[in-house]
Amino acid sequence: MIVAVLVVSVPVSIVATLLLLPFWRWLEAISGIESVGHSGPAEWCYLAVFALVGIGSLSATWLLRARN
Repeated sequence: MIVAVLVVSVPVSIVATLLLLPFWRWLEAISGIESVGHSGPAEWCYLAVFALVGIGSLSATWLLRARN
């Protein structure tokens, strides 16, 4: 179950990272942290969103399974 949730989280996090492109540009402008390169968001942006989506998905799965 954990592996399935994480596998589904991969495409969701990729799409979410791309949709957050204005946020990454804003973050780079105010902080100076390299967030957007010539080909899109930096790798750490994808990793950060994947971690959030993965943790959120696993938490939701755990809570739903605990109810049953």
